[in-house]
Amino acid sequence: MDFKVSGSLSKTMSNFNDHLSLVLDMSHVSRTMLDLGGEVCPYSINPTPTDVNTNSNTLVYLWRSCCLNRIHQSLVGDGFKGKQGHVKLYNVGFLRDAACMTIKPPTRCWMHESGFIYGQWYVSAKEIGNAQACYPF
Repeated sequence: MDFKVSGSLSKTMSNFNDHLSLVLDMSHVSRTMLDLGGEVCPYSINPTPTDVNTNSNTLVYLWRSCCLNRIHQSLVGDGFKGKQGHVKLYNVGFLRDAACMTIKPPTRCWMHESGFIYGQWYVSAKEIGNAQACYPF
């Protein structure tokens, strides 16, 4: 099943909960926890000369702090009942506008009660460093 809803985590969670309640009798479930993940990746790792010469948008493996703030404000409006929750922004390297974010929603909001306990928005550059710890044998 595909629970993706473009642009809104709260709509995605609501859609998932609707489907889950059709499958499970929720009167027998005391609490659910979800581990959601998503990553922004380029269309092609090896761009062709036509890809390079077009005026298409460049894909970057970093989050901009303004975009993370917009995501946080969207969550405050849609699912946190107007409360901020616990938010921490981490700058990446020495870049002013690149950041990572962690969010813990307020415990008394429907998103937390539905299983959204902790959110992470990290840069993909972290994955490159983690690949060094993986061995083929």
